Amino acid sequence: MTSQADMNATANMTFRRHVGRLGYFALAFGGIVGSGWVVVLGEWLGAAGPGGAALAFGAGGITMALVCACYAELTARMPRAGAEFVYVRTSLGAIPGFLVGWFLLLNFVGLAAFEGIALVWLFSALFPSMHDAPIYYVLGEPVGAIGLTASFGGLLLLGWLNARGSGATVTFQKILTYGFIAFAVVLAVLGLSLGDFANTRPLFQMSPNGFPWSGVFWVFSMCLLFLNGFQGAAQVAEERAHGVSLSAVAWAMIAAVVAASIFYVLIIFAVASAAPWEETVAAGLPTAHAFGVLSPSAPWLAQVVIVVAIVSLAKTWNVIVIIGARLIVALARDHFFPSRLAALNSHGAPSLAVGLFSILAALAVLLGPGAIVPILNLCAMCLAATFVLLLSVLLKERASGTSKPEFKVPGNSVPILVALILVIAMGAVAAVLPLLKADGLPTEWLLLAGWGMAGAILFRASRKVRNPDTERSR
Repeated sequence: MTSQADMNATANMTFRRHVGRLGYFALAFGGIVGSGWVVVLGEWLGAAGPGGAALAFGAGGITMALVCACYAELTARMPRAGAEFVYVRTSLGAIPGFLVGWFLLLNFVGLAAFEGIALVWLFSALFPSMHDAPIYYVLGEPVGAIGLTASFGGLLLLGWLNARGSGATVTFQKILTYGFIAFAVVLAVLGLSLGDFANTRPLFQMSPNGFPWSGVFWVFSMCLLFLNGFQGAAQVAEERAHGVSLSAVAWAMIAAVVAASIFYVLIIFAVASAAPWEETVAAGLPTAHAFGVLSPSAPWLAQVVIVVAIVSLAKTWNVIVIIGARLIVALARDHFFPSRLAALNSHGAPSLAVGLFSILAALAVLLGPGAIVPILNLCAMCLAATFVLLLSVLLKERASGTSKPEFKVPGNSVPILVALILVIAMGAVAAVLPLLKADGLPTEWLLLAGWGMAGAILFRASRKVRNPDTERSR
């Protein structure tokens, strides 16, 4: 049975409603576009070339817009914190619901760690004289005290901000997101107008070994991550201000995915036009390097790009904490975690859930930069499996005809089936490529196995406090 302390803790679980339309777009777009356009754009160009990377993001944008529309319909049907977990738990039962919630939690812990490690890279580029002596090595890469301090400091700051309530976090998000959009437009215009399109040749990078278009398909699979994050809006659907419809939330999410896709394509060509892209890829941060050499009179543009990237990273990191905390709240509401983790403080914030998520992210940061590629591949696999389940849930909900939500994906089931096929293709690439490249079992598969075993233990232990009758009825 649930303890009296847990019952008391659940007494205050109703979120305050004050997120407006601009806030929802800021959460969705700000959650999508983070630091990848600076930190890993060189990987995209090196794998696929400018034309291949742009083609991959074009196709990925269409796919993720379809997925986002399906998400939006599910949000309109079940506007609850926890989003994906709630959709699957309600429709398919406890075990599928828990699996989605548990592995999505791993995904966002991994993404939070990625942002923390990326922050260190950006600071190192901004202050090249900063030397961080290694404390230890993970997967052949050093982990230093300064880097860990910066990452932990960022998590602590965002944890404190999120503990102040969604009013504070959404205001912070709007300031950073709309400021970033203004700078992004300027950067794209500068790169495309001052650069030389001849620098983009060759447009496509063909792999010398294996399948010649593998780089394009890899970048396409990475769109699962780099066009993901719109769920930040779905996670706070309970917190929409009075007068904000679920249809407005849905269109804000879809508009954010479309805008992010356009941004990525523009920045790919802006960077590739600024200087011969094959030389740019060899630089530590290709985007900063490209803008640094774009104009002889403005080498300081490289530093501006890095500062803008830090701002962009902060807003995405903020959304990741929002999502992770609300996933924990949803799992606690259903007693997979202690119920007290679903309680809200005097600011209407799930401070205990925020604290737990921040601790998990801090532990992941300890893996250091050597774990970045495995973390990204792991996250892509988690998201692909989740999206497949969610699209299946939507098809099931539509077939039942139990409700008429405020927003529906246009047309019949065809767009949903197309999105399902494309997501399966993305997930297959993300899962198979590491197996082809690794000697033995890839790190990402080992991480998945370890997290899965921990989840199995938690699921079994939580059965004692969940209602068996509810379990059988789901």
